[in-house]
Amino acid sequence: MAATGSSGIRFLYTPKGVFLVAAAVMMLAIAFLYRELVFGGKVFFASDNQAAASFAAVGEKALAAGSYPVWNPYLFSGMPSFGSLSYTPWIYPVNFVVGFLRRALFFPEYTWLLFHTFLTGLGTYLLLADRGVTRAAAIVAGVLMMWMPNLVAVGANGHGSQACAVAYLPFALLFWDRIWRGKGLVANGAALALVLGFSMLRGHLQVSYYTYLLVGLHLLFFGTARIVDGLRERAPGRALAGSGFAAGALAVIVALSLAMCAVLYLPVHDYAQYSIRGASAAGGLDYGYATSWSLHPAETLTFVAPFSYGFGKELYLGHMPFTDYPNYLGIVVSAFALVALFAARTRWVLFLAFVALFATVVSFGKFFPPVYDLLFKFLPYFSKFRVPVMILIVQQLAVIGLFAAGLDALIRSDRTQLRRWALRGLMAAGVLFLVAIFSHGYWTDGFVSAAAGKVRATQNPEEQRMVARLAGGFIAADFVQIGLLALTLAAAVFAFASMRRMSAVTLCLLVLLLGAVDYHRVDRFILHPEVFRSHDAYRIIRDKPDTQRYLQTDDMMTFLQQQEGTFRVFPMDSPQRPFSALFASNRFMVFDISSVGGYHPAKLSAYDAFLPAFAGALANGSFALLDMMNVRYVVAGARLPDHPQLQPLWTGRDFEGQPRAIYENTGALPRAWVVGDYRVAGSEQVLEAIAQPGFDPRRMVYLDREPPLRPEAGDSSAAAVETRRTMDEVAFAVDMDRPGLLVVSEVFYPDWKATVNGAPVEVLRANGVLRALALPAGHHEVVFVYDRSLIEKSAGISIGAFVLTLLVLVASWVTRRKGARWKRSL
Repeated sequence: MAATGSSGIRFLYTPKGVFLVAAAVMMLAIAFLYRELVFGGKVFFASDNQAAASFAAVGEKALAAGSYPVWNPYLFSGMPSFGSLSYTPWIYPVNFVVGFLRRALFFPEYTWLLFHTFLTGLGTYLLLADRGVTRAAAIVAGVLMMWMPNLVAVGANGHGSQACAVAYLPFALLFWDRIWRGKGLVANGAALALVLGFSMLRGHLQVSYYTYLLVGLHLLFFGTARIVDGLRERAPGRALAGSGFAAGALAVIVALSLAMCAVLYLPVHDYAQYSIRGASAAGGLDYGYATSWSLHPAETLTFVAPFSYGFGKELYLGHMPFTDYPNYLGIVVSAFALVALFAARTRWVLFLAFVALFATVVSFGKFFPPVYDLLFKFLPYFSKFRVPVMILIVQQLAVIGLFAAGLDALIRSDRTQLRRWALRGLMAAGVLFLVAIFSHGYWTDGFVSAAAGKVRATQNPEEQRMVARLAGGFIAADFVQIGLLALTLAAAVFAFASMRRMSAVTLCLLVLLLGAVDYHRVDRFILHPEVFRSHDAYRIIRDKPDTQRYLQTDDMMTFLQQQEGTFRVFPMDSPQRPFSALFASNRFMVFDISSVGGYHPAKLSAYDAFLPAFAGALANGSFALLDMMNVRYVVAGARLPDHPQLQPLWTGRDFEGQPRAIYENTGALPRAWVVGDYRVAGSEQVLEAIAQPGFDPRRMVYLDREPPLRPEAGDSSAAAVETRRTMDEVAFAVDMDRPGLLVVSEVFYPDWKATVNGAPVEVLRANGVLRALALPAGHHEVVFVYDRSLIEKSAGISIGAFVLTLLVLVASWVTRRKGARWKRSL
């Protein structure tokens, strides 16, 4: 028994044993931080969780009906669901594993998020351990990366795909770094291709882009360093050849990863040219929209003082439109990162510092145009993405790497010399703590007057002062906590330097405890904003039955579902705010109710351009565009002024108890009608014309080009009746007494193909956003079908690339077992 116990202890000190310890520690850390999700059966329910639930509800209905969803007809009058990444089932292999765990082993609802959080920590540990960092320090770094407030916040606030894609950042850097250092090109190359491919398939292309970028920065930094070394050694040819071979190898790996994710990448890339992400003249986002969430350089203070700009929500006092949380790096993590920069200036440490600096500067966005504008204009696909501050997740991984390097350097340092530095640190921390104590009065008095004007949640001066006073109180407490943490950390390091019997593992445990306390004081407000703001309405962790209310019908939805025929709704808070909160609701789609509104960060650019014209027509007193969009019902958050075309039908409250009123628009057009008169005009001229009070969609249609058949103007007895409708097909029976134009109130998109009596015909763009067909006299069966051929072809490419990559991995493993190995070093 003693021998067995001794061998078990020895096993824990082996690489495999330490790996299992690391995995166990990380699982415990996840279980503690997310204990309500793991043990309490609760779920996240922020506004973005609701949006995701809406898209899933629509998609699951389509799958249950035997159709793979590619088009969503319920928001913005219709838009691609697959190409826009709204709902992409069955393409991410990890989901099958997570689904099995939930169904067969009854794992928690949020297993998918917890699993990827675990992968983030594990990947960080493996990366740093492979770089020679003390394994205890690497474990601490892995745990703290999982608890990074930014990562916690994106998962908790409904950005699950972003949180999951982050898991592949450390693995990508690990495998490419191993390739660079000659630790096996084939196996690590195949593994890197899988990592990059899976990252893309997870569906958050911006984080995936940053993953490719991180690998590219590694090649740039170490490749440049190799060339510089070659020039010093007077062997530039060899250095250039080595860097060139590395670039070629990376190109092959990237190509394989893109082939693996072709099923997602190609349709998304195809859609991008029609979305607001490709709407600018350069083919990307509008610069102002892309840079809305830029981090002001002054807000870098939140890296070490999270409450310095009011934290988030109504208390936020910074320069972004709004935010829910600060991008906190932590006092403990930042302290050891500084140690790395001064005490462990290896090329790896310099690389991590370079990445951290680069990501920080890019996050400044419009506030530092010399760098951001250069990337926006010249780096491929960079202009497709918005929210510059999102790149800080790369900075945070780099700083965690620096933290581990600093902790490792401290552990390996001479304790006598360390004791002198620790004593100085202890004295500095003491001074910091005293400053925090004595400055308390300023934050609750002078700061309030200075900050009140920056409060955006209200324009009332008294309320602004109240919010500023609340923020000042949090800042004052924050600085005291920072001082106390710094003092405790310095004391721990001083004890390690002074007590020879104190082991490195003990120090790492103390650092882990302090780092966890440091992050938890921020994470708890992210996970429980109702505590931070003292109001239950802010709660985002809820019992699952509470969240189901969003997906359950209420009196308003029941009333709309009972109405016959095909129609859309126009949700609006009030005539003064027609496109605010209610307009952006995606809840209507849960109940198969089509809306002219909704929310999606990559809506069709043509529809985005149409909305100002829509608003202009309403402002001009014209309901023509309301009629044109088949809006039969207006759902309002307040009573509307009397109007001869609006008939009040229902008043009551929605599922949240908010007052609602439904009005019937008696002039609404059906989904298809026939017009004899037309004009050909450019998009800007069309939008300007249809917003005018005199525009009548019943008599006039604006086309993007001449129709193949010339219609006859004048009154007509033509009729169009909808005969069939699914999410990817709609059919009409049309009777024409003369040649004319069939205008269909469905959003124009090139993947919608039309046939008339079985023969393909050209689809015209009508009134800027709709579809039109030129039809001769007679009876016609008109069918629109969504062309999914690109998705089907892309799926074949992905399957082939995935199988090829797996075969390469297996072959590499077999050859390694036989003693063979690819010796080529980069």
